[in-house]
Parts: sequence; C-alpha cells; structure tokens
Amino acid sequence: MHWNDDRHDTTWCWRVSVERCLRQVLRWHDTETAVAVVDTALTTGLIDEAGVRALCQGPSTSLASDLARCAAGAQSGVESIARQRLERIGLAVRRQPEVPGVGHVDLGITGTMIYVEVDGYEFHKSPEQFAEDRRRDAEARSRGFVPLRFTAVQVRDDWPWVERMILDSVSKYGRSDIRGR
Repeated sequence: MHWNDDRHDTTWCWRVSVERCLRQVLRWHDTETAVAVVDTALTTGLIDEAGVRALCQGPSTSLASDLARCAAGAQSGVESIARQRLERIGLAVRRQPEVPGVGHVDLGITGTMIYVEVDGYEFHKSPEQFAEDRRRDAEARSRGFVPLRFTAVQVRDDWPWVERMILDSVSKYGRSDIRGR
C-alpha cells in the first residue's frame, strides 16, 4: 500500500499519479536522489519540462533551484547522481555525448577528451556486453579519448575514490572537447 501525504485526502491507494509520486520524492528524499528521480521521469517521458515547472508550484517553492538542475538524458539514476556530484565540484558535464567510433557515452567532461561510463551489473554482465564495452573503450583510446568506466556500486559506495580518479585524469589530459550535448 502506498502512503498518502495529503491530509485532506483520506483515501489510500495502491498507485499514485506521477506528479504525486514526484512531489513525495521531492519532499522526503535528499536532493541528489530527488533530482535523479525527476531526471529519470524526464528521460522516460513520464513528465515534461512543463510538468517539472508545475512541481515548483504550491506550498514549497524552494524546489525551483533543485529542479533547475534536472534534465533528460541520464540512462540511470546512478548516472544522474554521478553527473550531479561532478557538477557540484565544478566540472561541466555533458549527458550522452556522441564519441566517434563509440556512440553515445554516459557523461563527457567538457573541455577534455575524458568520458565517464557508469555500468550497472544487470546490463553489463553478459559476455556479449562485456566484450562490447571493451571494444568501445579500445575504439575510444585509438581516437585519443580517455574512457573511465566505473560500476554503479563504486559510484554509490566509493565516491571519493571515483572523484579522485576523474579529477586526476582531468589534470593529466588535454583540453580538447567531446562534441555533443
């Protein structure tokens, strides 16, 4: 059974609307998680920009600055969290930029040839996907790109190390840019 945070609504239900779900997430979760959830809703088309603006209406307008950071494009919540953390430390990040010979990657670090891939085990555990990830990395390196591949668990549970690896790479490699969004 889903909880109900509207004291005027005495009905309990199994499901709530997308808007109500997002309002509850924004109310009860940390900002990083809330932004990741709204990013996912945008990417999957469950909400549009107008819907995000509507979430800012009502009793809590302090959400506007948090929601201004939301954007479609993240392929997972943990990818959105990585983007937010990188932006928080001052890096400009592009979502899903195109890398020649590779295709779209999760996050490109603006002003560098570095990109970050965040891999969840569920989608990268097959032998075929494992091989494809290595092919993509080799293609990228042959073109001068620096792929950095982290697991979702590393991003979630060992962020200081992930951040250090990214910042060390940014300090070492050239200032050419990945084309893309």
